[in-house]
Amino acid sequence: MGGAGGHMWHPFDCPDVNSGQDLISFFQKSIEAIRSNPAALKIDGVNLSFRLRQSAGSPTGYEFVVDRGSMKPLDVEGVTADTADQRFVTKDGSPHGMVEATQILLNIFNAAIPEIMPELEQLGMTQDIGPFSLYFNTEFVLKKINVKEYPFNFIAIHGVNKFVPKGRNSRKGVGVDTDQALLDNIRDKVSAFAEQQDFRVYTSIPANVNKSVLLDDALNEQFTIVYKGFSRDPEEPEELGAGEGSTKPIKAWLFDVSENPVNKKVNISDKMREIYPSMGRSQTPYAKNIYLEILKGTAVSDIALGPEDVEAIVDAAVVMHATRILGNAVLDALESEEFGSAREQEGVVVRDPNICGGTPFKFTGDFIVGGLASTFEEAAFRKGPLLESFFPEPMDLTEQEEKQYVILIPGGFKPPTGGHYDLIKQYDENSNIRKVFVVTGAKERDGITLQQSKDIFAIYGGFSDKVEFITATDPTPLTTCYELMKNENFVNQFPNALFSIGAGDKGNDPARIKQFADYFAKNPNLSAAEIAAHPPAKAYMVDGEAASASRLRKAYAEEDWETFKKLLPHESLYDNVVRIMSGQAGGPVNENFLLAVPQSFLVNEVYSEKQRRFMCAVKDKPASERPEGLSASEAEEMCKNKGLKKVNEQEEASAEEKLEDTANKLGEFRANISKSISDIVDSLGLADMDEDTRKEFEDSIVATLQSRLGLAGQVTEMSSMAGGAVQGYAGNAFIGEEDDD
Repeated sequence: MGGAGGHMWHPFDCPDVNSGQDLISFFQKSIEAIRSNPAALKIDGVNLSFRLRQSAGSPTGYEFVVDRGSMKPLDVEGVTADTADQRFVTKDGSPHGMVEATQILLNIFNAAIPEIMPELEQLGMTQDIGPFSLYFNTEFVLKKINVKEYPFNFIAIHGVNKFVPKGRNSRKGVGVDTDQALLDNIRDKVSAFAEQQDFRVYTSIPANVNKSVLLDDALNEQFTIVYKGFSRDPEEPEELGAGEGSTKPIKAWLFDVSENPVNKKVNISDKMREIYPSMGRSQTPYAKNIYLEILKGTAVSDIALGPEDVEAIVDAAVVMHATRILGNAVLDALESEEFGSAREQEGVVVRDPNICGGTPFKFTGDFIVGGLASTFEEAAFRKGPLLESFFPEPMDLTEQEEKQYVILIPGGFKPPTGGHYDLIKQYDENSNIRKVFVVTGAKERDGITLQQSKDIFAIYGGFSDKVEFITATDPTPLTTCYELMKNENFVNQFPNALFSIGAGDKGNDPARIKQFADYFAKNPNLSAAEIAAHPPAKAYMVDGEAASASRLRKAYAEEDWETFKKLLPHESLYDNVVRIMSGQAGGPVNENFLLAVPQSFLVNEVYSEKQRRFMCAVKDKPASERPEGLSASEAEEMCKNKGLKKVNEQEEASAEEKLEDTANKLGEFRANISKSISDIVDSLGLADMDEDTRKEFEDSIVATLQSRLGLAGQVTEMSSMAGGAVQGYAGNAFIGEEDDD
């Protein structure tokens, strides 16, 4: 579930499941429960959350707005049909599917407000207004662009949630108990308006038991865990001896699990962290990557840091595997009248007051590990060419005499270099290649973000429609390439195609291509795709070495502009790339933030070195190529100013946190100041206060607040510096999507 949707429990998260035998009992009890009270289908669409806000132009005084749950100003204010194109933007200017989705949903529900007002009042939505209010948690399906095919358009209302603080500067959604009858009443009333737009409205979509649940068959399936890898025979050292492992039915494994390790932590090996660099040393034993490695046959001794970690890892793998296989058995027996087999959906949701402490939980079967279609559930709406697409249009290769390749190019691209550009272009221009996917990680590298990577790729341009960019959600982009080969939704888009990863012909890159093909050749059951090793591309050499992102970052840090230019596709791109890497690109900073935070705080404490480096790069440029209002002499002076405070990563992070906290506090105050002043004026009996006096009164309250926060005397309207050099840094400090790696 995307957007503001939260995490729903698996069976092993429930307090009922304290051991392996408890898990068996849990499934048995759940099956009996859903025979009388059907489970609800878990829909694979796009999550859209929307809430009420006050509206003077509405007959009811209210309107619905979409809120994705971020701290972006548009989400906090609420996204309307008119502002959806500002919230959901593609790089190439093409229509973003989320715009249409938002407009359709809001048009339907806003038209229905007069009819559903009694239910909204009973739910408490009219009493709880603002960014920390109640909202409808829904799944939106537009059949023409949805990843999974459905026979009609529909909106499924999952329930009512509430936004609550997540730390100091973010929000999350939590479920609230809701009268199902009220939701059903809303569904019935809204349906009349939805039909006018060729949509249906659902609340819970029942999945009924239509055949026997083959739980015993699932419990008798064999499961293998390798404890210790293959070792050499001391008497025959040239021969590998057998690994130490065990194979037995799932039921037998579960009987050995005396304690559910859901609340435990384990330490993973260095070898495991090499495979998954973003994983920390300490992990939940239910980490997806641990389970996947066990499925691959990786020895537990190669996963665990020490013997004390083995038991929890094995027990978690057993419980997770049993949850998956038993979940498949349940889904195979459930069917929806309108949507067919539950096995073809993302899963089902079970709600029963006597199971899992009354908390809803889900059976997802294979989706527990393989649901990449769900992980990228908004992908169908992402039509931009840069890191925004996932599922392409189906392609027909059946009439081609020679099979063509689909190439996946994994990398960090922080930032993209001339080498990356040339590599992609070589595959793009190869007539033997039908499609190229550039798979980039979301993780920041030495201060270079995913958004900056996108912006730099955008100014490079020059790729055909053959090239699409996607963002990895796995620990590494290479891992995502492996996972995509296991995803039938993905590989089935390319019938008769060969799949390969792409790389240059230097270093270890050619070996990675071969390893990718060899892995699936040795494990043919993991993928329905035909995977081969495509020849590597010619590496892009600069001064005798292959161009790389680390070299470009180093040249930037050392102000080695000659090398920096060489590492780009063309030196004419130098100005724009420096501007982006220096934080001078991006959206405008919140007005209230600029008014509230002193310039000295931004310049001297947080971004001093980045700013100085940028000034060195632009000081000799004409006025048209410098930030507006910045003179050449000012830029040169800042370039020379070595006295600006240098900060390490820890200090910078602390400063950014302080900055963000202050900005949020003041921004929230400013956003609500009008209402606050009105309340104060009324309470003091000063309702007749004229506008000028009222403004003076407001300013005095703001000044008092600034004094309390230690900012008195430092409030300034940002000059040209704020609009140029400082603005980009401030904006990028807290505006943007969270990274997942």
